[in-house]
Amino acid sequence: LSKRNKFNNMEKIIRAFNEAQEMFAGESGIVEGLRQARRSISAIAHIDSAYEEIFDRIESLSIDVTDVAESISDLSNGLYFDEEEANYTESRLDAIRALKNKYGANKEEIDRYLEEIEKEYALLSDCDGQFMALTSRLNDTDEKIYAVCQKMTTIRKSAAQAFCDHVVEELKSLNIGKASFEIEFKPYTREDVAKAGNGGLDEICFMFSANAGEPLKPLGKIISGGEMSRFMLAIKTRLSDVNGISTYVFDEIDAGISGKTAKVVGEKFARISKNTQIIAVSHLAQIAAMSDCEYLIEKKELNGKTLTNVSELDTDAKRKEIARLLGGDENDAFAIKHAEELIKQANEYKSGIAD
Repeated sequence: LSKRNKFNNMEKIIRAFNEAQEMFAGESGIVEGLRQARRSISAIAHIDSAYEEIFDRIESLSIDVTDVAESISDLSNGLYFDEEEANYTESRLDAIRALKNKYGANKEEIDRYLEEIEKEYALLSDCDGQFMALTSRLNDTDEKIYAVCQKMTTIRKSAAQAFCDHVVEELKSLNIGKASFEIEFKPYTREDVAKAGNGGLDEICFMFSANAGEPLKPLGKIISGGEMSRFMLAIKTRLSDVNGISTYVFDEIDAGISGKTAKVVGEKFARISKNTQIIAVSHLAQIAAMSDCEYLIEKKELNGKTLTNVSELDTDAKRKEIARLLGGDENDAFAIKHAEELIKQANEYKSGIAD
């Protein structure tokens, strides 16, 4: 911009310097006037100190003025108009305006953009080398991930065997005495690393058989509803202290069981409920007797509509309902006595595991 201003105002600049040069260095200019004044005062400077002071000031001023005159002369002599340079300056300014329009509002923003594209250019210029370096890093990382996944699998397989053995023990106590249970791990290779997540690469399937001589098959395809409830109870009994679930819901877990097995189910419920709430739907007196709170679910017909009613039972109502589940009614003294005994045994058991 400075150069363009000079080129656009060259005529005015030359005229100004010529006029100033004439005023300073012309025959009647400032330089000559000061020279004459200096000669005049020098003749009387020795007479009085005040005259000498004036002479010194004129001499100092003369030096400054002479210096200014020489500067004006040098600047004036250095002035010239170069059309080629003027055109180059205009083209440069046009280029700068184009850069601002495209890459930034000021020089700092343009410089930052230049720095970024230079880095990008350097990267692209050596893309083969960068690709090889990154590929090597990726391979190293994949090897580390694969090693960690294998270690996780080894730990899981070791824990899975112990877990399956414990679940089978629980199933035996729940009247599935011939049960077999295994956890099958799907194999994977180094090429599967891209699919690895926080949990590694393991995909598992629960393999189950409820009867002796039957082959293990995927759990969801062969287990019955009653067996599934007891299987889940066995699982949850083993995981009740570690899985962080706040509530378990069991629906009709008593299907296909009675007597001693029902008592075992109730006791497992009591143990799990030390840390986890259990909601169970049951028709067995042994399980109902173990409850801390019991609710009666009934269906009633009202105005042609079937409604479901849920009511909490107090101590007396709970005793009568358990007597009913035992096959008696509220007037059957033997059933009531049996119900009271079941409730007493349940309370004693719960007190014992609470200590």
